[in-house]
Amino acid sequence: MKLERQTVLYGFSGASALLALALVYQIAAPLPDIDPPTLPLKPRTQQIAAVMPVSTPPPETFAEIGTRPLFSPNRRGATAPAAAGAATLQPPDVTLVGIMIDSRDRIAMLRTPSAPLATAFHLGATVSGWQLSEIAPDRIVLTAGPARDEIRLDANKAPAKPPVPPAANSQ
Repeated sequence: MKLERQTVLYGFSGASALLALALVYQIAAPLPDIDPPTLPLKPRTQQIAAVMPVSTPPPETFAEIGTRPLFSPNRRGATAPAAAGAATLQPPDVTLVGIMIDSRDRIAMLRTPSAPLATAFHLGATVSGWQLSEIAPDRIVLTAGPARDEIRLDANKAPAKPPVPPAANSQ
């Protein structure tokens, strides 16, 4: 059993030595000079298409694009009947619970009648058909066309309780 191990050990040692010699040869051997074949190339005669002048349409043709809301999913502009209905549109029944402002984002926490808990609305969000157009530290502004509604944060505070008079000691 011992002789078989030695034979295997000598076999692996010999194979390792041969691989090491092949590696040294590959590293130290000079690279042959390769002379790439030269092929005669025919010069291309390419027809250059005539350059067509570009004429842009007048800016008035793009006026409709500017009227469409950028962040609305359907990109439909306000039509005349909707604008007329906006004047009679009642402000949404929402309660301003809190406002969070940091360097990147402004968020208003609003409670609506349809949601029992307050929901976070980012600037530009739609709340009951009205757009959240401004978030300040003490108020928000909702707009629907020309109509504007401001909701202040201090308007939602509980009324101050009158001070309770001290109980008289009866002795």
